[in-house]
Amino acid sequence: MKTLVVALVAVGCAKDPLLEDMRMFCRAADVENAQDVMHIIPYVAQRVKTDELRAVIGMVRDPMTNASDFLAAGDALAKKAGVDDCQTVKVLRRRMQARGE
Repeated sequence: MKTLVVALVAVGCAKDPLLEDMRMFCRAADVENAQDVMHIIPYVAQRVKTDELRAVIGMVRDPMTNASDFLAAGDALAKKAGVDDCQTVKVLRRRMQARGE
């Protein structure tokens, strides 16, 4: 019984790498005072831990992907991780709209 309790506590305390990555991603625009997607990429790339976020970051290199696609993928991944309010996506979308993109 004691082993079961310890195992359940360990599982409950385990960190969720995707959640941590997406919290970092969703704060990136504020931390870096980013004006566009290219300003947040180095910050996020240096800190990313999950393959899921690496794949989103990798979209930037694809000439068929635009900033809107990148932000949509980032927003979807944030929601998957349970981060409902992704400031990076909101801030960068507002800045894109202000520039008419």
